[in-house]
Amino acid sequence: MILLDEWLSRKQMTGKQLAKRVGTSEVTITKIKKGGSAGFDLIVKIADALEIDVRELVSSTKGVEFQTIFIKEDGVYIPVGNIKKGR
Repeated sequence: MILLDEWLSRKQMTGKQLAKRVGTSEVTITKIKKGGSAGFDLIVKIADALEIDVRELVSSTKGVEFQTIFIKEDGVYIPVGNIKKGR
């Protein structure tokens, strides 16, 4: 899963601004925000544009026991805790 919407909010950046920085279309960014996939090269460009590590942008759901819960305050996602994933 690509945590793009969360990071755009944290960095106070729009999808249009990000698209321009990475050299892709706003439509592509919107698709990724809605859960679509992206190639590794594009993920690296996005992480660079957001000034974050690629690992912060991509979240694995395989084998994860806990999930972080966020609240959105003033357009910014704030981690508030973890919950154990049900099986």
